[in-house]
Amino acid sequence: MDQADTADVKEMMEELMKGRAAISNELEPLLKSGSVENKKCRQYLETKLQLLRTYCSFISYYLMLRFQGQSSKDHPVVYKIS
Repeated sequence: MDQADTADVKEMMEELMKGRAAISNELEPLLKSGSVENKKCRQYLETKLQLLRTYCSFISYYLMLRFQGQSSKDHPVVYKIS
């Protein structure tokens, strides 16, 4: 990996860490606590949680490709995370 690739991987790792932190420190505890009584708010938070989990999965797959040395330039996962 060259310097630009390293910076890209670092940025994606940071994005993944932020996403995982939001999931485990904010969304999951809030939903598990039962403190969100408004049905529309709860549905919004559940949808946000699912989208964030999916986004983190895409980033993880992208990073796996990069660490295996595979090209991700035209891979569909790149379009999903950009």
